[in-house]
Amino acid sequence: MKKSYPITSELPFVTPYPMAELPEFDLSIGKTVLLVCADSWYPESYERIRELEPEIVLVNSYCAGNNTMSVLWRGYDGGKAPADVDTTDISKLKEGEAWKKYALPGRLKSTQTSYGVNVFLRGTLWDLGTDGQPFIINHGELQPIKAATKAGIWNYCF
Repeated sequence: MKKSYPITSELPFVTPYPMAELPEFDLSIGKTVLLVCADSWYPESYERIRELEPEIVLVNSYCAGNNTMSVLWRGYDGGKAPADVDTTDISKLKEGEAWKKYALPGRLKSTQTSYGVNVFLRGTLWDLGTDGQPFIINHGELQPIKAATKAGIWNYCF
C-alpha cells in the first residue's frame, strides 16, 4: 500500500510516495480513492481527490492503544501540521475529536465527493491495543455510529 505521510514510528520502514500517485480504483460502487491513515489528515490529499473526482473515498486506519480516541490529542506525528490546523487544539481536543475535525470527516467537504468511509483496525494485535469506530460520510454529513467494543458489522446503503 502507498502512503504519503508516514508517522514517526513508520519512517524506518515506509518510504513516502508522491500524492500524484494516489491509488484510485473503478469499483462496482463507483470510482474510489484510497487513503492510508495519516494521509487523511493533510489538505494535499483532498486537493488530489478534487482532481480525481471520485464517488467515494475510503480510509483504512490503525489507532494504537486502548481508549486512544478519548485521550488528549498530541498533534501531528511524523510531519508538520498543515497551515489550516489550529495548533491550540493540541492537548485541548480529544484524539477522536481531532480525527473528526482534521481527518476525513472534516476535510472531505472541501471536495465534490459525497461519500467517505474511514475504518479502523480493531482487535488484539501484538498486545498493542486498538481504538476507533468507523466514520461514514453520506452527502457530506457524518453519520451516527453505535459503538462496538469487540467487533462491529456496519452496512450502509448509498
